[in-house]
Amino acid sequence: SAAAGWPGFAAWLVRKRVTLSALVLIAAQIGLNGFVLNRGFFQQDDFIIGGLAAQPFSLHLLFQNYYGHLMPGVFALAFGPVHAGGYDWGLWAGTLVLLQALAGLALLRALRTLCGDRMGLLIPLGLFLFTPMTMADLTWWSVGIQSVPIQLALAMAIDQHVRYIRGGRIQNAVYAALWVLFGLAFFE
Repeated sequence: SAAAGWPGFAAWLVRKRVTLSALVLIAAQIGLNGFVLNRGFFQQDDFIIGGLAAQPFSLHLLFQNYYGHLMPGVFALAFGPVHAGGYDWGLWAGTLVLLQALAGLALLRALRTLCGDRMGLLIPLGLFLFTPMTMADLTWWSVGIQSVPIQLALAMAIDQHVRYIRGGRIQNAVYAALWVLFGLAFFE
C-alpha cells in the first residue's frame, strides 16, 4: 500500500523523533567516549584491582577489603575482563562505554517518566551526556567504574521512585531500593 511507503515512513519518523534524537545523542556520546578511552591506558589502581580480580570468583573476591573500601561491584566487573583477556585495555574500556550507554538510556527513561515524550527532554539529556564531569571519569578505569554505575543507578532509582509515587506499587519502591544498592556496590 502507498501508506506503507515513504509517506508512512516519514510519519513514523515524526512520531518517533524524540526517541530517535535521543538515540543519536547517546550514540554520539558512545563514539566520543570510545575516542577518549582509546587514547587511555591503565593507571596504578587499575593494575591492583586487576590483580585482585584474578582470583577465582567467590564472595571473598567480591567483599575483600581494598585499602579500607568495600566495592563488590567493581571486583565483579573487573573479573570479566581479567579472565577474558587479562590486561587488554579494549575489554576494560568497553565496560565503561557500555555502562555509560546504559546510563544514558536510563536517564532517557527517567526523563520520559518525569516529563513525557517531549522534545524538551533532549536538553537535560544532552547536558548529562556531554558534560565534562562525566568525561573526566572515563580517563581512569578505577574511577570510572565507581562513578558510571552510580549514574546508571541514580537514573533508574529516580525512574522507579517516580513510578512508585504515581502508581503506589510497592514493586517500584523495591526496585528503586535495589537500584540504590546496585550503585552503592560500586562506590567506596
